[in-house]
Amino acid sequence: MGNFAREVDSLIELDGLPIEVAYVVVAGGGGGGGYSGAVTYRITTGGGGAGGYRSSVSGESSGGGASAETTLKLSVDVAYTVTVGAGGGSNGYGSDSVLSTITSLGGGRGYRSTGGSGGSGGGAGIVGSNSGSNNPAYIPGTGAAGQGYAGGGSVREPANENQGAGAGGGAGSVGGTGTLAGKGGDGGYGVTTNITGTPITIAGGGGGGAQRPSGTAVAGLGRDGGGNGKKANTTSSFSTTGDPGTANTGGGGGGAVENGSGTSTGGAGGSGVIYMRVPDTVTATFSAGVTHTLHTPTGYNVYEITAAGASDTVTFSR
Repeated sequence: MGNFAREVDSLIELDGLPIEVAYVVVAGGGGGGGYSGAVTYRITTGGGGAGGYRSSVSGESSGGGASAETTLKLSVDVAYTVTVGAGGGSNGYGSDSVLSTITSLGGGRGYRSTGGSGGSGGGAGIVGSNSGSNNPAYIPGTGAAGQGYAGGGSVREPANENQGAGAGGGAGSVGGTGTLAGKGGDGGYGVTTNITGTPITIAGGGGGGAQRPSGTAVAGLGRDGGGNGKKANTTSSFSTTGDPGTANTGGGGGGAVENGSGTSTGGAGGSGVIYMRVPDTVTATFSAGVTHTLHTPTGYNVYEITAAGASDTVTFSR
């Protein structure tokens, strides 16, 4: 009986210890810029910023060049909040993702003027006519410290009406700036994690739009889940739709372009994702609204959460 009692006491003591949870929490990406309504001038919009990226995986990075954070210490049999942020629509900000006390901020929107700030900043756009001096039209959005980088700025060359919009910032680098040769900025890079045992690179920015009526425009590329921007090489009326960010990457949406035809639409941002890594002696149980996949690298259970609403929870047990 003495040995049995000691084993029971040891199990009770172990069960009361906190669980160490390593995480990667990525918010929804910002949407690329768009415009609805007839215009008598050219509009070129910025790419959306990536969703904020926070990580506590040892040896890896959080967004914005920050070091890994401290792992969470969570209790058994306690329900903790888990929410996966949606991507923003055209001109829209991404939504936050939450794991217990960790909140990653939704990506900033790309826009036709100043880009929006967020986890990573949205790219700046430009509205212009054939007048005025060459100028950087608007400023990009900023990224949140420890989560992501700023978006890129925009430029126009009025004599030939060349326009290059800025790209969305990524978790791993600043979004590219547009050029006077009618080139949209390329999205900022994401960050790579090995939390599942396989490298995954996510949270990149959306590409900026571009126009060059008398030459060849080059649309900005989306990176690491970000959507591509759009381009135009004509003086005729037109409108376009930017490419969307990839679901469950937090990638920003691509920027669009328009000339007098009514409606341009920015690409939607990609939804976020949450990864949780716990010892393989620990099991996570989720509320009904959560969609997840289990990965089992040696010694761990890793939960990849791809959908969870504001009222959803996770509970741990041994």
